[in-house]
Amino acid sequence: MVPPRKLRHLDLTRCSSLTSQGIKALGHLVPNLEGLLLPGCHNLTDEALEPILATAPRLTHLDLEVCRGLTNRILSEHLAKAPCAPHLENLYLSSCENLGDAGMLPVIRNCKSLRSVTLDNTRISDLVLAEAAAMVRRRSQRTDNRSQRPQIGLHMVVYDCQHVTWTGVREVLSRNAEIKNPLNGRGERHQTFPTEIIALRCFYGWTMTVDEHTKRVLKGDLAAANRLERKWADYMQANEEAGAIGAGGRRRRRRAREAQMAHADEQGGAGAGGVGGGRRRARTAACIVM
Repeated sequence: MVPPRKLRHLDLTRCSSLTSQGIKALGHLVPNLEGLLLPGCHNLTDEALEPILATAPRLTHLDLEVCRGLTNRILSEHLAKAPCAPHLENLYLSSCENLGDAGMLPVIRNCKSLRSVTLDNTRISDLVLAEAAAMVRRRSQRTDNRSQRPQIGLHMVVYDCQHVTWTGVREVLSRNAEIKNPLNGRGERHQTFPTEIIALRCFYGWTMTVDEHTKRVLKGDLAAANRLERKWADYMQANEEAGAIGAGGRRRRRRAREAQMAHADEQGGAGAGGVGGGRRRARTAACIVM
């Protein structure tokens, strides 16, 4: 019997000739493993990872990008229930095209120490974004000190995910800038503010808005961040309505243009008024010829 190895980090990036049987043989032999990198190992299936996940309780970094043979089962039935789940910090699953909500939702719920997740070109939907926002909210403590700036607690990449929509992105933005008014011990309401947020990389057409929103939140200007989120939502909804077929098309298109102008104005004139709000750039009236 070969004794367990003392490997802490194993990088087999783009070893495309590796088979599931070869990786599976590591099971029970690498109990000290903290980092496992297998991106580009196209031949791997769920069977390869099951014994490793079951016997590597110190695993904090798992890179499985472009392992297209993996299914939701390895996430929901193994990773989410593995001894390493409470300690996992970095998970990379880009271009694992068979993975979706059924696998990722249990992982997000159980891997509460996650700091970085890449899910671009997978089948996840808005549900995963909402669950991630809720997880970050649960694990972080809010503060009543309005001068305390939040920190980025989770980096998420969701490019090219066809089931991720603007409403899911908006859920993350909303939670990032959420101001709550709970009752204190004396029955009085007081404001509390987030201390940990999600930095999101998503569809390139939304990137400027998302980045600007994150910048305002990190500066502590939550009022300006919430204002930007509302105007962006108005713009996106108006665009959807403008594309609808039926009566009132001109009115919907006019509303879409007005929402676009308001959103562009808000992006261009970032307020500097802190939590309570700030000055916004004035806009002159314009005559729109139909």
